Amino acid sequence: MFFVLKLFEILYFSLILPFVRVPTDKARFRISRNWEFV
Repeated sequence: MFFVLKLFEILYFSLILPFVRVPTDKARFRISRNWEFV
């Protein structure tokens, strides 16, 4: 169940937040998101 919530959280941040934040934040967020998958 926790895995499903984590997956939904990743999808939420990768699909919705980039449209809300400014481009500089999006670039920095993309780096942190890639770090999460390591």
